[in-house]
Amino acid sequence: MPLTIEGNVIRGTLTDLRKSTSFEFSADAADGMTLEPIRFQIRVHLDRKPQVQFIEPPEELVVTPTTDVPMLVEADDDLGLFKVGVMYQINGGPMESLIEQNAEGSIEAFQLPSTLMLEGHSLSHQDAVTYFAFAEDNYFGEPRRTTTPLRFIDIRPFKLAFQLLDTGGT
Repeated sequence: MPLTIEGNVIRGTLTDLRKSTSFEFSADAADGMTLEPIRFQIRVHLDRKPQVQFIEPPEELVVTPTTDVPMLVEADDDLGLFKVGVMYQINGGPMESLIEQNAEGSIEAFQLPSTLMLEGHSLSHQDAVTYFAFAEDNYFGEPRRTTTPLRFIDIRPFKLAFQLLDTGGT
């Protein structure tokens, strides 16, 4: 570690500490005086990944093709969230962003409400809707993303028809 001397002050900069370490300082003056070695220990508290979960909707969801699906995501991080959002996909199409919001370094539980409006997608009972939530923190200048497990929405027909059969059974 490079050090600079300014008068009777020595300065150094630690730029990237990802694990605990220790340092030992000693000095010799021009007049022969010595500083006995001094040992410093730095314990690093590692940045944990953000946590994210759905509060709403329930994991198993069966709806009609025109349902508005309310969603509520909750995320938190030990050192501060960067971004929270929800992504969804219709059938095998591209993954699309339903909502994405800057969490502005929040260390408190951050809640993100949104609504997935199925009516605009012309769905039928043969279609599949998948979705997940994500949370990102800032890990040494790079975003680090955590996601929920992939969830599914089952589409049921508007009308279900039942038929009574007389098979002679009991």
